[in-house]
Amino acid sequence: MNEIFPVIAGVVIGLLIPRFMTPRWGVCVLAFLSIVCGVFASWISGELEISWAYILIDSAQVAVAGLLVWILVLRWRRRISSKPRTSGVDAQ
Repeated sequence: MNEIFPVIAGVVIGLLIPRFMTPRWGVCVLAFLSIVCGVFASWISGELEISWAYILIDSAQVAVAGLLVWILVLRWRRRISSKPRTSGVDAQ
C-alpha cells in the first residue's frame, strides 16, 4: 500500500507533461517532480526513518511510471492522428 502514491504520482505527471510542455522541458520537469514526489512518498510512508536510500527507490518509481505513461500518451496521440477521419455516415 505504501507504493501506491509514487505510481499514481508518476501516472498523473505522465499524463500532464505531454499536454503542457515540450519534450525538452518535459524531461526536466519529470526529473524534478520525480525527486520531489519521491521524497514526499518516503516521508509519508515513514521510510525516511529507516534510510535515505528509499528516496532513490520512490523517485525511480515515480520516474518510471511517468515515463511509461508519457510514452503511451504520445503513441496514442500518434495513432489517433494517423487514422482517417470519417463523417460518421457510411459511404457506399
